[in-house]
Amino acid sequence: MIGIALLVLALVIILGVALYFVLPLLGIGKASQSTISTTDLQTTINYAGTDITLQNVQQANNFLDDPMTHSDGMLRVHVQETNKGKNPTTLLYPNIAHVLLPGGKEVSLLYATNNPTLAAGETQTTSLDFAVPASIKANKIILRLGATNEARMDIPLQPHADVSKYATKSIDINKTASYFSLNYQVTQATTQWSLDGQQAPKGMRYLTLTFKIDNPLLQSVIAGSPFDYMQVKAGTQTVSPQQANVPITFASHVQGQDGSAVFLVPQDTTTMTLLLSTKDGDGFDPGTVNFTI
Repeated sequence: MIGIALLVLALVIILGVALYFVLPLLGIGKASQSTISTTDLQTTINYAGTDITLQNVQQANNFLDDPMTHSDGMLRVHVQETNKGKNPTTLLYPNIAHVLLPGGKEVSLLYATNNPTLAAGETQTTSLDFAVPASIKANKIILRLGATNEARMDIPLQPHADVSKYATKSIDINKTASYFSLNYQVTQATTQWSLDGQQAPKGMRYLTLTFKIDNPLLQSVIAGSPFDYMQVKAGTQTVSPQQANVPITFASHVQGQDGSAVFLVPQDTTTMTLLLSTKDGDGFDPGTVNFTI
């Protein structure tokens, strides 16, 4: 009886192994790749100093090469990343990549083939997978880039989507204000959604003002730190610089002394005012320059 039992067990094992290898060949018990549709996109946007090009978007019921694939609808975005900054950067896609469905539902990233760390000038490619019902077409979906505490950017998954609202913009101002006996000419204003590899905080963007500063006096002037007397009024907010390289001291009769200052301003504010005055007053009339960007 023991011999018969061992023989039966051996036959069961042999049959199981045979079925394991034979059934897939017959298309039984093995998932198959569903039909994949592909749409070319070729849309580039800069996130935190990195150019991210949406190359194409694919849809299928499943993606067999995704270890977390669903079987009732998947969406894949192929992206190419190029670090345009001077320092290495890492893209943590689980934190910064979502898709927005019609009706406003936000879907988190399901799987990324890479969370690339890019050296300055380096280029890599990544696939981003989301579980999206197959009934929702890609051209109705938006890729949202940015963590919840950052200035987020929405890119329609359509060929050559218009993302100009997120581009760097500059205008010439060439207006002058006097403060502390110095003449501050605001030459240019530039807005951008990231600076030095850092995405702006939620609801904000970076504003950079550049200056030419003259001292008409016979003696040098110590103006002090621009962090103490420079501000920008944007809407209901008045903000001090995030960065500044305006000199503290100006020599006698110096002309065209260069300087710049960076501020964080609300995204939806276009009319602003540069204020030159210490917060507690210093006896000098404040200087102001109004501009629209």
